[in-house]
Amino acid sequence: MNKIYKLTILILTVVLLFGCSFNDENQSVKIEKNSSGYNFEATYPERKTKDVVAYLDKNLKQDNPYKSENEQIDADVVLPNDAAFYLKTHPGLIVINFKKQKNNEANYQRLEKLCLGIKEELKN
Repeated sequence: MNKIYKLTILILTVVLLFGCSFNDENQSVKIEKNSSGYNFEATYPERKTKDVVAYLDKNLKQDNPYKSENEQIDADVVLPNDAAFYLKTHPGLIVINFKKQKNNEANYQRLEKLCLGIKEELKN
């Protein structure tokens, strides 16, 4: 009986360790394009936040709303070129939503390219 008990504990421990799987690679990217706008949401391992912030910094340059990689943002953003979008972030999450009616075609394409770039950055 004692051997069965110990074996059961061992098996449960292994199952829990692998079931919980310390895997921080869980990530998802959702993109929804429709006639009114574009919605982008990505969840990713927190350790990739630095890469996302660096990508935004590189592509938005002085327009980047981030002050640091740990900053949380939940705001409507208007860039100097009048690109307008909603941005929500915290380590491991970024949401960007923008409406076609609030953006000209060039800004819409720029924001779409930015979101697709974030998606590619997360593949690395």
